[in-house]
Amino acid sequence: MLGEVWHSGALDPGESYTQSLAVTIPVHIEGQWYFLVRTDSGNHVFEHVFAGNNVDVRRDESLQPRPTNITLTPPDLEVDYVAAPAGAQAGHPLTFTYRVTNYGVAATPNSSWIDACYLSADATLDAGDLYLGSLTRYGALNVFGAPNDSYTRTATFTLPHGLVGNFYVLVKTYSTNVVFEKPAGSAGESNNVTASPAPVQVASNPPDLVIIPGSFEPWPTAQAGSFLRATWGLVNQGTGATVGGTWTCKVYASLDNIKGGSDDRLLATFVRNGNLAAGDFYYARDKVVNIPIDLAGTIYLYVRTDADNQVYEGAN
Repeated sequence: MLGEVWHSGALDPGESYTQSLAVTIPVHIEGQWYFLVRTDSGNHVFEHVFAGNNVDVRRDESLQPRPTNITLTPPDLEVDYVAAPAGAQAGHPLTFTYRVTNYGVAATPNSSWIDACYLSADATLDAGDLYLGSLTRYGALNVFGAPNDSYTRTATFTLPHGLVGNFYVLVKTYSTNVVFEKPAGSAGESNNVTASPAPVQVASNPPDLVIIPGSFEPWPTAQAGSFLRATWGLVNQGTGATVGGTWTCKVYASLDNIKGGSDDRLLATFVRNGNLAAGDFYYARDKVVNIPIDLAGTIYLYVRTDADNQVYEGAN
C-alpha cells in the first residue's frame, strides 16, 4: 500500500467525488507497474452483494488497464578518498580522513547510516581484514552538485598491540546496506569501498620496563607491625613508549629469596601514573612499606614493576 485517504460525508445514489493523493514511490522498484485504488478499504460501508467492485486500476482512453513506467532514481554513495599517514605504531591511535559523496540522481531516503573502517594487506575488502571500528552518519545527502552533497570525517582508532606490516586503510560507506542504491551486484552497490592510495607502515615498538639493577634500597631493619621505607628506580629499556599511562609496582617479602615462590607475601602496592618514553627512567623514593605483625626474622624484599601486566611489552 502506498497511502490512504479518508472520505467524510454521505454519498447519495448517482453521486461521486474526486480525490487526489500524493504518494512516495518505493526507492527500489522499477519497470511497468499498475496503480490500483480500493474504496471503502476498511469495509465500513455495508454494500451487500455490491462489495466486489470496490477496486479498479488506472485505465487508458479505451478503458484498458494502463501501467506506469517507473524509472529508478537512486542515490549512489561513494567514498572519494581515504587520506592516511605513511606510518603508525601498534598499540597507538591511527587517525585518517575520508570523504563520501552522493553521485546518484536522488537524495538519500535515509537520514543515517554507518561507515565501517578496516585495515587490509591489499586494497580489497574481504573477510580476513582487520575491523577498526565505525562512524555513524546523521543527515541525508543531496545529489552531487547540490548543497550538502558530501561529508568529510576524521576517524581515530587504536591499533592492536603487536601489529606489524603494511596495511591499506579501507572505508566502506553504509556498511549495513541500509541505503538502497541499485539491485545487488550492480555498479551502484559495488563502489562503496575505497582504500588509501598507499599502505600504512605499522611498526611495533613495545616498551620494556625494568627495575634499575641495584636501585632497590629498603631499610635494612624494621619492626614487625611497623613499617620501613624503600627506594627504587625504573627504566624503559624498550624501543617505544608505554601506552595507557598507568601501572603498578608491588613490594613482596620472601623467606627463601626465590622471587615468585609460594611463601612470598605482598606488602605494598604503588600506582604509577604517566607514560614513560623509551630510554626514560624515574625513581620511586622513600615509599612506605608496612610490615605485618607476624612477619619476623630474616626476610628478603623485592619489587616487581607492572605487576598486574597493565603495560603491553611484547616479548620483553
